[in-house]
Amino acid sequence: MKKSKLKLRILVVFIITSLYACTPDNNTEETIIPANTTKIARIELTRTDSQEIEETYDFEYQNNKLQKMTLNEYVSNTVVSFESNYFYTDDILTQINNAPVSYDGNTLTITGEDEQEILFFNDNMQIEKIELYYRYATILELDAIFYFTYDAAGNIIRNDTHNANDELLWYAIFEYDSKQNPLQNIQYPVKQLLYSEFFGGNENNPISRKEFNNNGELQEEFIYEYQYNANDFPVEMKITYINPLGTFISYEYFTYDE
Repeated sequence: MKKSKLKLRILVVFIITSLYACTPDNNTEETIIPANTTKIARIELTRTDSQEIEETYDFEYQNNKLQKMTLNEYVSNTVVSFESNYFYTDDILTQINNAPVSYDGNTLTITGEDEQEILFFNDNMQIEKIELYYRYATILELDAIFYFTYDAAGNIIRNDTHNANDELLWYAIFEYDSKQNPLQNIQYPVKQLLYSEFFGGNENNPISRKEFNNNGELQEEFIYEYQYNANDFPVEMKITYINPLGTFISYEYFTYDE
């Protein structure tokens, strides 16, 4: 079943992720480290059939910056683990695993062995566009383009997916609560690099996501319901997924370091 994640595949990172941020005065390489000490420590995702744990993500920090994220997948009584390691130079993100991160004005490029992703930002440190390239033979060719629209609070309210010819394939519409996003206090740009996996590019939490084809016809819908802790961070998310085949329910659980 399709999960609550947005299916943007990002190069050498073991899961689907994306971003870098510029400061409002266009000091484009600076990493911004939030002062708040509440940080996500673990996320658990359940299966839709049995509600057993299907995946876990563990977050490790050093000097208030995310250093490693470990994905554990539980398949047929075995556990398969993957790591994403983040490397910094003078607090600037410079590498993810073996993939170098480079900056040019308001763009960030992550280059893997067979893939490349170029991210474009506005002056509010938000992703406006992502270009995804794959290597065919010896040439990197454009494969897909993603566009993002934001509300005044800084949440992504629309995501458009285009093909290499810049033709619309499908789009998603989002609505949000007014509470704290689990990734709220992960530093830029890593917070945004986790957008597609955990909605890290947002200030709040999605309560609704609807996906449409290029004719504007509703294809599927996600409804998100939360339980919060005393600091307004989610500790449980119930995901109701609706498509022509039926309705499916799964859960995500959040643990924090404070």
